[in-house]
Amino acid sequence: MSAFIGSWKLSESQNFDEFLRELGVNFFIRKAASTSKPTITFDKFGDNGLKMKTETILKTTEQSFTFGEEFDETTIDGRQVKNKP
Repeated sequence: MSAFIGSWKLSESQNFDEFLRELGVNFFIRKAASTSKPTITFDKFGDNGLKMKTETILKTTEQSFTFGEEFDETTIDGRQVKNKP
């Protein structure tokens, strides 16, 4: 897990628009997300988790989670989903 700790900047992505389309994300959010180059910062959270901060020009979000435990998350387009890393 310690290999993830630090800040990471997206340099390129492939087929992200198509991926978001399949998830049902609307056109305008897809285009904004596809051109964004977010910086993601990971910090340790508890004994077995991570705190993830995602920064873009449009929005900054933070999410903390523990591996193996389900948690609620709000997606970039406002949907409520459950995640289990």
